[in-house]
Amino acid sequence: MDAETTRRLLGLEEEVRRLGSFSARKPSIANVRIIDANTEYSHMLPKGCKKFTLHVRDGTAIRVSFRSGVVAKPNPGYWTLKANTSWSEDNLDIEGDIWLYFACTSTNKVVELILWS
Repeated sequence: MDAETTRRLLGLEEEVRRLGSFSARKPSIANVRIIDANTEYSHMLPKGCKKFTLHVRDGTAIRVSFRSGVVAKPNPGYWTLKANTSWSEDNLDIEGDIWLYFACTSTNKVVELILWS
């Protein structure tokens, strides 16, 4: 493949990514209150969710999993959303509801989510 063809293909790939990221048109905001430390809380990513972003309002680190029973007493199968960071995913094709589970070592925190469908 010559350099010009490669350049055009890379440009096309970038355009497909850009268009895909704008396919989500309907935003919604959710707040999940973490009242008690080391207790599991959850939120559903609904069918048709195209992208989401989440973080903790005050920047506290939290444990996150796709499986219930993992985050409250840290068991294998969770990952840590580090302090003062956020997590975003786009170009999703969710065909059924997906649950996210959260826990934190602190009390009175709020996980903020922006969901796009």
